Amino acid sequence: MRPLRLEVRGFTSFKEPATLDFEHRRLFAITGPTGAGKSSLLDAMTWALYGQVPRVGRETRQLITHGAKAMAVQFEFSVRGTRYMVSRQAPATLGSRLQRQRIDGSWELVADRVQQIDASITELIGLDFSTFTKTVLLPQGAFDEFLRGDVRDRRAILTGLLGLERYEQAGRDARVRADGARSKADYAREQIERLDAATPEAMAGLEREHATLAASVERLGARTALLVALAEDARASTDAESVAARAATADAEAARDAASARDALARDEQGREAVRAARDRLDGEQAALGYDEAEHRRLEREAQTLEQRKAALRAVAAAEAEQREAIEGVERAGGDAERRRGEADAADATSRQAADAQQAALDALAAAAAASLATERALGEAANAADDRRVSAERAAAERDEEARRLAALDDRLRTQHQVLAAAEREHAEATVARDAAEAASKLASERLGEAEQQRAERAEALEEAQRQDAAAMLRQGLQPGDPCPVCGEPISHIDPHVAPELDAARTALEAADRALREARGEHASAATTLATAAADASRASDAVERAPAELDAVRGEASQAGVDADALADAATQASAAAEAERARAADAVAERDRAGATGSRLGMLRASIGDALAGLETGGGEPGEFEEVRAVLEAATEAHRSASNDAASAVERARNAAEQSRSAAASVERADERRARADGELARAREHLAALGAADVDADAVRTALAAAQQQAARHREIEAALATARQELAAANARVEAASAALARAEETATRRADGSDAARASADEARQRLAEAWAAAAVEGAPDAARAPRILDEHRAAVAACERECDLAAQRLETARADAERAGQMRADAATYDGNAQLADNLARELRRDRFIAYVQREAMHLLAADAGERLRTLSSGRYRLVVREEAFWVVDGFNGDERRSVKTLSGGETFLASLALALALSERLPEIAGRGGAMSLESLFLDEGFGALDQDSLDTAIGGLETLAGGQRLVGVISHIPEVAERLPDRVEVVKNGASSRLVTPGVVPEAEAEPSLSATP
Repeated sequence: MRPLRLEVRGFTSFKEPATLDFEHRRLFAITGPTGAGKSSLLDAMTWALYGQVPRVGRETRQLITHGAKAMAVQFEFSVRGTRYMVSRQAPATLGSRLQRQRIDGSWELVADRVQQIDASITELIGLDFSTFTKTVLLPQGAFDEFLRGDVRDRRAILTGLLGLERYEQAGRDARVRADGARSKADYAREQIERLDAATPEAMAGLEREHATLAASVERLGARTALLVALAEDARASTDAESVAARAATADAEAARDAASARDALARDEQGREAVRAARDRLDGEQAALGYDEAEHRRLEREAQTLEQRKAALRAVAAAEAEQREAIEGVERAGGDAERRRGEADAADATSRQAADAQQAALDALAAAAAASLATERALGEAANAADDRRVSAERAAAERDEEARRLAALDDRLRTQHQVLAAAEREHAEATVARDAAEAASKLASERLGEAEQQRAERAEALEEAQRQDAAAMLRQGLQPGDPCPVCGEPISHIDPHVAPELDAARTALEAADRALREARGEHASAATTLATAAADASRASDAVERAPAELDAVRGEASQAGVDADALADAATQASAAAEAERARAADAVAERDRAGATGSRLGMLRASIGDALAGLETGGGEPGEFEEVRAVLEAATEAHRSASNDAASAVERARNAAEQSRSAAASVERADERRARADGELARAREHLAALGAADVDADAVRTALAAAQQQAARHREIEAALATARQELAAANARVEAASAALARAEETATRRADGSDAARASADEARQRLAEAWAAAAVEGAPDAARAPRILDEHRAAVAACERECDLAAQRLETARADAERAGQMRADAATYDGNAQLADNLARELRRDRFIAYVQREAMHLLAADAGERLRTLSSGRYRLVVREEAFWVVDGFNGDERRSVKTLSGGETFLASLALALALSERLPEIAGRGGAMSLESLFLDEGFGALDQDSLDTAIGGLETLAGGQRLVGVISHIPEVAERLPDRVEVVKNGASSRLVTPGVVPEAEAEPSLSATP
């Protein structure tokens, strides 16, 4: 993989888009002060490829620039001549893409999901995240420690680089599996001991018990049929007796019903005779009454005629009285109408005089209103001028207030930034102390963990030795009486207890070592977490210290742009506030003047508006303005005069209108009186005609009324007799029907009584036969006692319960027998399982022993040391112009000096520059051979690598040597990037990129190229 182009935005200190171009570079440097963001470029490249970085893992939200909502990285690289571009953004919801460039220059999508991108990157590059960070990104300080450190440190570094901790974990897993297999074997043997019913003797007893119960079930089943027949005969006998009893009861009821029917017939015949006698009596009374209905109707007509003549006489008298009143009303209405006409003429003359006076008052009011309008306009102009002065003063006050607020805010920010700087420096000092303490604690925890692991390995080896010394105990472990002897093969009858204090002590010591190892691992993990937290806190505090001065400079710059010394911001803000107060006072004076003019004009306007209706249609312009009080007095006097004249005119008009209305009302009254007289004349004529039509009164009214009363009494009695006769006829018909029904009911009752007597005799005979069959079944079933139908069902239920109980016992016995047979089979299987578990435990123990640090892991570390020494030796020979090569001696690196007769000496004797070359050669060898050594593929040739620092401890000569080695390293097609804050490195490497920190943001500058801030932004949307 060869990097081609890196673009970042919102990533750590790179808030604005920044681009790093790798094309056409071979050896170059990325320089800049500490904390500027140099290593962040490597983090951005790693995050673009794998979605994580070594220092924060996948918790990449904290990499987003402070104050930004998102970050984006776009990285172009080539693999085997094909160009790829991977783009990632955070938060993850913004999307990620991996694309491949076609031959025509366009891009095709390879993957757009995070998991697909991660898998594709690993497949393309051939390196997973862990291997990439150890082979392409080389921290020189770590390889110097690996080259010159002691054996324990070198082993720890190799374990981490080669991933040997997975073999240690595999050994621990093997020990856990061995313990689990032994526990399963012990559990299987415990279960075998609990299966006491699986013995041959127990199974024979269960078989005998089952056979006995089965015979009992068969015997009881044979008697069940007899008892079922007995129960059926008993039920039949009981049913027959019940039928006979019901038949006898029905026979008695039928006899009683026949007697009741005869009594009912006699009662109904007596009732019919009584109804017939009542009807005959009413017929006689009706004949004796002698009522004449025609005479009754004639008397009613004569009485009605007498009443009509009496009413006609009253109507004639009333009509004559109404005629007299109507004539008098006509005379009164005529006199009143003449008087009202005179009053109306006088009121009309008075109204015309009042109208003339009102017009004169209106003319005077119009002149006063014109003067008022002119005065209002003059006052309005004065108010507008005052308001203009108010607006000008308020604008000036607002400008002074804004200036005061701006200066006060700058002063607050200045003081705040001073406090922030002091707090950041304090927090940085505290975080540095905490980080140093955490590093010391982590180192101590690592040492304790190593000691605990070594002690555990020694205790495990001691246990193995004790087991070898006590081979007999190992052979007897897990054996039970009855198992075959592992020596002779014969069954074991008895096992004596074995006492092995050395073996027990070794096991106890190993258990104690395991506990100590677990505690050490817990302490180590806790210390690592604390160290990571402290390092992050220190990094954040350092960033805060670097950002604070830039913020202070920004505040001072704003104060300078405002024309104020930063130290005099508070005084300038106070002066601006005082100027604003003066402008506000001037505005208040203008407001008071405006309000006075406005109030005066409003009063005149309100007064003039109150007479607006009176002036409608009149010309009120052309007046001259005057003093307010004089104009107001004239206007009020004219208003009052106009109001008085208007009221007088209105009153006169109202009186004239009322008089005219009253005159019209009097004329209408005359017309209504004439109409009433005409109606009275007509009513009188009609009343007299009606009376004449009724004729003269030639009948005795008292005689007619007496005869009519007698006829009405006879008619009432006649109607009563008719109603009683109708009722009597209905009752006689009902009585006849009842007699007929009673006769029919008597016939049916006598027939039913005869039929039920015959049925009772037959039921009695059937009951006797059923009783005889019950006695025979009782004898057949051999039941003790006299035959009893009530006992038979209970006897059958008791027998069936006994059969069910016997069957249950038989089933339980069969289940116990089947369980015993299954237990015997399970016991055999569990013995085989226990043997298998014992074998698995032994195999896991052997694997755990082989994966100890002093065996397989030590072997891999030794082989890796020799492979690295051989490869790094050849590289060191090239970098040192043929003088040095590396060899391994007693698990340490030595150099062979070709210029001194192949003298061998420790690498600790090399100078600073020579040590750098040796570390670099070792790093290159490890970076290219790591996949092969770690079992993740064959050897590879890296097209690019980056060296992060490692130059700080070199003097000038050593630096010359190191730079020369790097130039030799980059002589081929490999891209070599150097990350350093040392100015001398930048001077020796003309192809370089500088990371410039500006406040809290960083940017990239390439000497001789237009600064990025002045060029077009390079980070664009994904193609």
